[in-house]
Amino acid sequence: MKIYIVAIFLIVAPITAFAAGNDVTLTTNAIILVNGITLNVSGSSAIVQSITVNVTNFTVTLASGSAITISAPGLNELSSDVQSDVTSSICSNATSSISLSYSGANTVTNTISASSTASCSTATPGAPTGVSATTDNGQSIVSFTAPSQGGSPITSYTVISSSGGITASGASSPITVMGLINGTAYTFTVTATNSSGIGPASSASNQVTPIAPTPVVSTPPSSSGGSSSSGGGGSVSPAALAAILAPSASTTTYLNSLTSVPSISTSTAVANIPSASAPYPFTTDLSIGSTGPAVKALQVWLNNHGYIVSSSGPGSLGNETERFGPATEAALVAFQKANGITPAVGYFGPITRAAIEKSGGMTAGQGSSAISFTRDLAIGSTGADVKALQIYLNAHSFIIAASGPGSPGHETTTFGSATKAALIKFQKAKGISPATGYFGPASRAAVQKEQ
Repeated sequence: MKIYIVAIFLIVAPITAFAAGNDVTLTTNAIILVNGITLNVSGSSAIVQSITVNVTNFTVTLASGSAITISAPGLNELSSDVQSDVTSSICSNATSSISLSYSGANTVTNTISASSTASCSTATPGAPTGVSATTDNGQSIVSFTAPSQGGSPITSYTVISSSGGITASGASSPITVMGLINGTAYTFTVTATNSSGIGPASSASNQVTPIAPTPVVSTPPSSSGGSSSSGGGGSVSPAALAAILAPSASTTTYLNSLTSVPSISTSTAVANIPSASAPYPFTTDLSIGSTGPAVKALQVWLNNHGYIVSSSGPGSLGNETERFGPATEAALVAFQKANGITPAVGYFGPITRAAIEKSGGMTAGQGSSAISFTRDLAIGSTGADVKALQIYLNAHSFIIAASGPGSPGHETTTFGSATKAALIKFQKAKGISPATGYFGPASRAAVQKEQ
């Protein structure tokens, strides 16, 4: 049944101004009935040539430069067959509407469908759009544009890889998908979830292929006398290199103290480390794919010095693993950059081991035993103990700053408002009252108790 817009508008009210021919300029709301569903059509000077009402949908033909909005007071789900003309689509427990805009040549016809069974009040989210991916070593970062929320707010998004069905979830874009196989091509789709369920999947992203970086071992500076160079090159004497690669004097003393193990390999020494103060003997390089107790000890050291491997789950403080993955590499890169190690590629070689030894040495199960607090601290305090407090708070997930001064790996010697805010979170978590951000005897005792 084809009903020209003139007839429809005259039935509703005298709300149109006629244009040339059969065109009508829509200046206020018009009401049509489709499949027993009442729909409102509105626009500001929208030139509508015709509306054809069918059994379950209607078509509208727009002239160039026109824009209209169709809404369903009963919250029925609406859709258009020409997505390129859709400028807005809202489907929630309060509104169901779809807006069209056309600026091309001549005219365009859109078919608008109104569902008699699907209501926006209980609808799942729409499909995310604009999905794109970038690649890294063993992982990809997937970005997307949020869809209409449906009948309730979106609670999470899930990214699914085309190869292996690897998934990752998050509250918003972008989402990092880890555990990918280097050299394998991937595309990704994204779904949104609300209280009504999981919405449809997005179109696939562009194809990416993760590639492992080539391991690079930086040449350590010469330990012999003479001038030094700040560049990345240079030569090292065999004796100096052997000194860097060999266990330290304290390590040798520790190993000799393990009288219950007459012949000790590196792995045996690791398994029998009795306390948090015993130096960890590192004799091999570590990188993506490495496994074993040495990897776990490295994760512990990084977490406790503000280079967070993971904020929660495997690799986080107290949940370190024996697997060297992308998260460990990223934390190690942050340490290398903070200590001027180039290239900072996340490869744990001689230079990085020497830098860790210089920073206080690697210890198994190292927590905050190196931190010693002997005075109260508050806004305006400065000194090494302030920096130690910041390191402790960051390492225990009471993050001072997400980036810049005070963030993990960038702690300062100044007690400012950000340090105070993080300390208040610590005090509340430990039941210290009043939680005012003043580092006094009660807070010092709480920190000491966890060391």
